[in-house]
Amino acid sequence: PPTDACGELFKVIENRKNNPEAGSYTNSLLNEGDNKILKKIGEETAEFIMAFKDKNSNSIANEAADIVFHLQVALAHQNVSWEKVLKVLVQRRGGPRRNH
Repeated sequence: PPTDACGELFKVIENRKNNPEAGSYTNSLLNEGDNKILKKIGEETAEFIMAFKDKNSNSIANEAADIVFHLQVALAHQNVSWEKVLKVLVQRRGGPRRNH
């Protein structure tokens, strides 16, 4: 199911981290470290914003997927599990509303 896709992706990223493969884009990001990963998150976020502004649903979906992927690479790099992120979201559900 699509709801499991993010968890499966995170497993693949962790597997690349623990068992590097030559030519792997994920491994190149992990090897280059924080600055490269954060730069990619920034670039993909800017591209998402532009796709959103242009109301292009295909581009919005593609850029959102790029953000999720690079976010998960960042989490794996810092040893923060996807499960931990999901637990935070579950804890927030039904919690007190935040004023913005």
